[in-house]
Amino acid sequence: MPRYHSAMNTPRTRQEVAALLQAHGVHATRQRIDVAHALFGQTRHLSAEDILEYLNTGPTTETDTDLGRGPLAGRSNDRPVTRRAVSKATVYNTLRLLLERGAIRALVVEATRVLYDPNNAPHHHFFNTLTGELTDFPAGPVTVEGLPVPPAGTVADGVDIVVRIRPTAQTSR
Repeated sequence: MPRYHSAMNTPRTRQEVAALLQAHGVHATRQRIDVAHALFGQTRHLSAEDILEYLNTGPTTETDTDLGRGPLAGRSNDRPVTRRAVSKATVYNTLRLLLERGAIRALVVEATRVLYDPNNAPHHHFFNTLTGELTDFPAGPVTVEGLPVPPAGTVADGVDIVVRIRPTAQTSR
């Protein structure tokens, strides 16, 4: 499975996630916290399918030693949380609500792949077209000039920069 790094994001506890949901006007139900914690509780960009897989087939607690599988492999947390089955509709509805409330961003990295980013600070992304790896980089001095005027009755709501990269060709000796 590709890796999606977000080195600019700090993992949050379930309690911090519940407070974040409330701060964005989202009623913090157990299932919404589960979905949001899968995204905010680590430093990777995840798809809805990654979150669904993790919540339904991941370790039974976050202290399990079997953290080597699934989209959150390698993450450790000393707070046990029992996994409960979550429906696909709940995952998609929660992600839609978090998007509408401005808690997360959606990134279309391929025609059929949307990744969710819990980091709302200004930043951009490198997307490795060979490995599928998505990596954050600071917005810094990156500027975009010459954008067209939006159609009548609309305003620009943001610009997401995803720089597609690939390994350089290896030379034979």
